[in-house]
Amino acid sequence: MRLWTWVQRLQPAVPAASVSFRGASLHGKISGEIRRQGVMGSIPRFMVFLVSVLMLSGCAHTAARTGEVPGGGGRPERQSAVRRFAAGTGAGSACVRDNKTGLTWVKSPDVTMRTWFAALAYVKSLDLCGYSDWRVPTVAELQSLVNEDEADTHKWLDDPAQGFSNVQPGNYWSSDTLPKRVGVAWGVNMQNGTQGNFGKPNILFVWPVRGRR
Repeated sequence: MRLWTWVQRLQPAVPAASVSFRGASLHGKISGEIRRQGVMGSIPRFMVFLVSVLMLSGCAHTAARTGEVPGGGGRPERQSAVRRFAAGTGAGSACVRDNKTGLTWVKSPDVTMRTWFAALAYVKSLDLCGYSDWRVPTVAELQSLVNEDEADTHKWLDDPAQGFSNVQPGNYWSSDTLPKRVGVAWGVNMQNGTQGNFGKPNILFVWPVRGRR
């Protein structure tokens, strides 16, 4: 009988999750199974050893693929997950840090719509969470908040799991002015994630940010 046929027949009898990665232990399990089937005399010892090696490789591959802990009853290994947005506490409770970009955002941006110049003045006057270096974000920084897997980014951001509130389904000013068009600046729509350019006298929302440039 071909060796691989024996490996396939023995696989259900020696499940990966219950096998120790010590070669001697696995070799003993396979030898015992062959004896149970009453065919030990027809298989040379070196073949039994070779089957053990093949089974050991298969178990290691299965454990790596499924995350099972060898000998652990099939329980998946615990993996630590770093939450992207971290809401502040105490004096910093009005702010949320984005662990992906290193930026800190106002947790609940107000809903007052302002011209571009009024937005710059408002953000510059902020003293929040112990910081006074707030600014209007760049278009790239605003875009970093957009989740392309969500139909409505503002609803996703407003979910308690993200930590924000009061995000509006509208356009937010960026600090970026269009080249050769000093009267026009970029904005990002927080509902669908699209970018647009708007004359600076228009009124849009503003979302203060601080940190990396």
